[in-house]
Amino acid sequence: MPRVYSYALGREIDLPDPEIVPEDRYFLGLSLGAPAEYTALVIVRRRPIDDQWNKHTVRGIRRWPPSTLYAVIAADVSALTAVAPLRNSVLVVDRSSVGVGVFDAIKRAGPVASLRSIWLTTGMGATQDGLNWRISRRDLVSVVDQAFTHRRIDVPLNLGPDAELMRLEIPNFLTEKLKAGDAHTIDWRVLHNEDLVRALSVAVWCGEQRGGTFRFSGGSDE
Repeated sequence: MPRVYSYALGREIDLPDPEIVPEDRYFLGLSLGAPAEYTALVIVRRRPIDDQWNKHTVRGIRRWPPSTLYAVIAADVSALTAVAPLRNSVLVVDRSSVGVGVFDAIKRAGPVASLRSIWLTTGMGATQDGLNWRISRRDLVSVVDQAFTHRRIDVPLNLGPDAELMRLEIPNFLTEKLKAGDAHTIDWRVLHNEDLVRALSVAVWCGEQRGGTFRFSGGSDE
């Protein structure tokens, strides 16, 4: 199993077991928290079930405690994407709790991945400006809710305690966000472990788009 050095943990960590088939693609959801909040990275393997549906399996979770420097997070994420099977994956950064400058720091670290940022909004639909996307929270939650309801999201328990926390938080997250879908304000981090579910959600949302790319009005995916 490949190993890389984690600057946040001060030790080497294992990468997910590749288990790659030609149709597999990896999506890394990174939910950046404010300085007083957790930041989470969820590694999702998308594997086609048939011509229409995909199975999303969580293959790894990384979590950084409050007050971790964004430069440390950026270095860790960049190191993860430098090794197969995560090399040339899709890195989707939820920057709704931070500014564009933090996303720029992630970009400067040089991850070996197709990089996108997501800003969650009220309203409906999605718009694109270069690498940056504005996506309505209703669209995000609806896509994840459908995949979860039809058992197309798998969170193996052998990934450790963070996986169990995420499994328990997913139904709460979906219930709260769908219930608040028409509100005019966004309070995204109301759940204690919401960083984990948000990271999973942006990875699954991206993986559910056709071909794993962003195809909406407002520009190309490059």
